[in-house]
Parts: sequence; structure tokens; C-alpha cells
Amino acid sequence: MTVPVQVSTLDGSAARDLTRDDFELFDNGEPRAIESVWHETDLPLTLGLVIDVSGSQTEWVTAHRATISEFLRRLLRKDDHAFLVAVGTDVKLITDLTGSLPALLAGLQEAERGEQAGAPFGDQCKKVTMRLQPIVISQCGGTALWNAVWSAAKLKMQLVTGRKALLILSDGIDTGSTHEIPQAVAELHRAETVAYSIQYPRKSRRSSVGLQRLAEETGGLRFLPPEGSYEQVFARIEEDLRNQYVLGFRPSEGAGYHRLEVRARRADVRVRSRSGYLAAAAR
Repeated sequence: MTVPVQVSTLDGSAARDLTRDDFELFDNGEPRAIESVWHETDLPLTLGLVIDVSGSQTEWVTAHRATISEFLRRLLRKDDHAFLVAVGTDVKLITDLTGSLPALLAGLQEAERGEQAGAPFGDQCKKVTMRLQPIVISQCGGTALWNAVWSAAKLKMQLVTGRKALLILSDGIDTGSTHEIPQAVAELHRAETVAYSIQYPRKSRRSSVGLQRLAEETGGLRFLPPEGSYEQVFARIEEDLRNQYVLGFRPSEGAGYHRLEVRARRADVRVRSRSGYLAAAAR
């Protein structure tokens, strides 16, 4: 089994000179021998973008479309693929997995249509019609954010191999998904996908708790609204995705969820990895 690991120096920059002896790995609390380590910079990347288009959030997409577009231009290389999901009262697939940058940029422009953009994707919330008024509402409420993460992981990321990352652009408020955040995290573990989240500007930071959990449990990063430009945030994610170690080890026995911990033996670096994995039952 392999586990991707992000390693940074104390100032936050990528660390590029570690060897197998610089890591320790624990599976359900038991130390496991690390059989191989390689620094992966060129393995093809699959990137999923989940963009919150509920309510006034589309204004953020419009304001920062150029920054997101430049991020994709800089990040995606030959053999890389990406897809784009929009989430409001329902989850919509705007751009399916593609290596075409023009198609992805067109999808970003389409996302500015908000709730009208894209085609239904994943488990859809039931609609109910209010009797007193001819109004159709979604049982998910205003934003089915965890449904979007769950669908992206299960229906896209689990079907591909290689390096995988999900970038979530949202204020972090879920108002009634049918899938809860533990289910979304479990699907990310199954898909071996790292989650990054960028919170839209909002007065309260309480809403970022769920985004923080997604990032921490998958080895990614959560970013609060910056004081100025988002360019530095996207640059940090780009550096993280392009500088990754992969550890190979023999997992301990037993089906179900395994707690996973990777530590660095060096005091001058910090390590991030997913918090666990799901092991299948022996056949």
C-alpha cells in the first residue's frame, strides 16, 4: 500500500531532501516498516474542483475567475486531468474529467450562472412542492456541500489512479446534505484523495470547521479568507501538489478503518498525510 505525504519546512516551503530514514509510519498504533519512498513530482494528477454557487457565492467566482484560471494554467500539465462540480441546492457536474484547459476555463465561466449551470451529478435531493404556494424546494436546504464532496470522491476519484486532489471553494456552510461529513471523509479515504479548501470571505470563521476537518483528515490544507489576494493561496496549493513524497508499506491485518500516522524524525520539517484508510475484507 502507498500513502502520499506532504512535507514542508518550518517556513511552509516544500522539503525536497528526505529519505526513508526520515519517516516513521504507524498503522492502528503499530509501527510498520517503510519499504519504499519516492519524491513524486511528475506523476499525472487528477484534480477536482467543487465550487459553491449558492446564493451570492457566485459573485466570488466571478471576481476570482481569472485567478482560478491562472492556477489551472500553471498547475495542469500533459496527462493531467480535472473536472468541475458546482454545488447549490443540488450538485451539478459542469465539466467532466478532461485534459483540455479550454474546456475547464469554459466551465468556470459556466459556473457563474449559479444554480442554472451543469447537469445533475450524484445523489440528488428530493424536491417538495409547498401546498400553499407553487414553490418547489429542495429537501437538502440551501447548500448540499457534503453531497458534492461525497459525489466527487465516489463517482470520479475512485475511478482513477495516480495523484488525486479535491479543491473545495466554499464558505463551508452545509445546510442539509443527505450525506454527512463523516461519509464524505470516508469516500475521500477510499479514493485516496487529498482535500484542499479555500473559504470564501465571511464574517464568522465558525463555518470553516467542516472544511478544516476535510483537509486535516486527508492530509491537505484549509485556507481562511486572506487579507488581500488569493494568488498566494493558489500558489501554496500548487507547490504542495507538485512536491509530494509517496511511502510504500505493508498494511496491518484486519478489515475496516485503520488509523494511519506518519511522523518525521527530523525536527526541521512538518509532515501531513491522511489520517487513515479503509481495508477490504480478505477473500
